[in-house]
Amino acid sequence: MIEDKVVKFLSGQATEEEALEIMQWKNSNEENRKTFREIEIAYNTSEIVTDPEKFDASAAYSGLRSTLKRNSPAFVPARRLKQLSGYAATAFLAISLTWVAQNYLKSGSGSQHTADAIYQSVETPAGAKSLVTLEDGTRVWLNAKSKLVYPARFSGHDREVQLEGEGYFDVAKDKSKPFTVKTSHLAVRVLGTVFNIKSYPEEGQIEATLLEGKITLDRINSGSPEKQLLQLKPNEQATFIKKEGFLTEDAARAANIPLSEINGRQEEHLMVAEHVDPESVTAWKDDKLIFKNETFESIAFKLERRYDAKIVFEDETIKNYRFSGVFTEISINEALKALQFTSGFSFKIEHHIITIRR
Repeated sequence: MIEDKVVKFLSGQATEEEALEIMQWKNSNEENRKTFREIEIAYNTSEIVTDPEKFDASAAYSGLRSTLKRNSPAFVPARRLKQLSGYAATAFLAISLTWVAQNYLKSGSGSQHTADAIYQSVETPAGAKSLVTLEDGTRVWLNAKSKLVYPARFSGHDREVQLEGEGYFDVAKDKSKPFTVKTSHLAVRVLGTVFNIKSYPEEGQIEATLLEGKITLDRINSGSPEKQLLQLKPNEQATFIKKEGFLTEDAARAANIPLSEINGRQEEHLMVAEHVDPESVTAWKDDKLIFKNETFESIAFKLERRYDAKIVFEDETIKNYRFSGVFTEISINEALKALQFTSGFSFKIEHHIITIRR
């Protein structure tokens, strides 16, 4: 069945020959492209997308076609992810699954054609997260507004992926193939371990937290060899302050950066904290929000990603209010009301905009 083949392709389980077959079928005519897109929508909006073996492609596809035939206005996949007034969307959804082929058709001996390198890209929007299992058994949890690019098959002498946003990595051990996670400025190298990386492009810092094993951090320099910065031990956290991106006052103070230079930093900074609380770092993976003596400004970033919202402070002094707490499975309205118990502020929710005032 073509539905099963396409789902196998989308889930990364297809062989190179099967992937090539699907790509050729898809690109042969417009009707096939339309069919492929409809199956992809059904796949991406299923709540068991991270367990392809349990995905009934025919049933999902038939249901989708019936829905489209009825032209039901209720079928809007994006709505399932936007629950600003209700609970955060915490189902593991692979929202945007895209295949990229490099030198896709490469002539070989005889009439055979092989895929030189096929890459998958998984993206999660605000209000959701994803679980990705790579072909070597490595599992990667992606936080909201994050993107992971990885090969369908690891070849050569290393395993390399690219991350934008935040990811929790449980790397399968393979001494013959080191595992590397590349971000905009840093590369994290391991053999088999557990760690968390946060590297959002709009933020002025990158955080790497080691939970088990050992990792090295290298500085990525465009056009020149990568430079090893340090090694981390379990429960240590490295914070790399970039020259660009938004930086909170707390982060600036920790790095001994004058507050006047928050928006115009001239130098990069690297800090290492020992004995960090791993639960606080990885709480997002378990549908929790944990903050300890944290500024409202910093908490707002987490709330925005978790609930797909935009928080606006009418009074700058409110950003410096500090809170401690643990949230699990509550709406953003309930979260803000809980914070109100210990501080005098009010808020208004209009669509996806939340205004905080005194």
